[in-house]
Amino acid sequence: MDSLLPIILIRHPALMIPSFYRVASRIHGARIHGARIDDAEFPINATLRWSRLVLDYYVARRRSAGRPIVIDASSLTGPDTETLMAEVCRIAGLEAQFLQFEWSRPLEEQAGGISEGTKVFREAFLGSTGVLKRGKGTGEVVLPEEVRAWRGEFGDDVAEGILRLVQAAMGDWEYLRGFALRVGGL
Repeated sequence: MDSLLPIILIRHPALMIPSFYRVASRIHGARIHGARIDDAEFPINATLRWSRLVLDYYVARRRSAGRPIVIDASSLTGPDTETLMAEVCRIAGLEAQFLQFEWSRPLEEQAGGISEGTKVFREAFLGSTGVLKRGKGTGEVVLPEEVRAWRGEFGDDVAEGILRLVQAAMGDWEYLRGFALRVGGL
């Protein structure tokens, strides 16, 4: 593992967890584990703990391994996307000239070889023609407003479950965010 350069993508838990729930519940008919907020498996999937453990592994071995690149997903949909990705390429020893920020919509037959569950998780990409400059930035998250929106979308019980998971994940997110790559350096 010391020869790898992991790239850890993080997202604010108040955006990540309801998004995961939204997609997982859409494919619940496929009987995937963790598709319900009260499933024992859901919290295992709706956490940043595993990303933090990977980062900590590499930080502890800093002399024999490179430090992972941590990217806050909100920085990939903002005005500095191209600059940030060029910096990722520089650190990783890749050529930024090959980055693509626009593309032709994936052909239906290209998507045809993946499962329905995978299609649901990749829906935004499969319908896109470039990096989507939308979405809420990390600094725009106001938890009470998010909880109100979850109550309206999912009902009180699910909203409370999501809130508990968000609160449990915040420490890991804040820790990881401290390592996040920013335009102009760390």
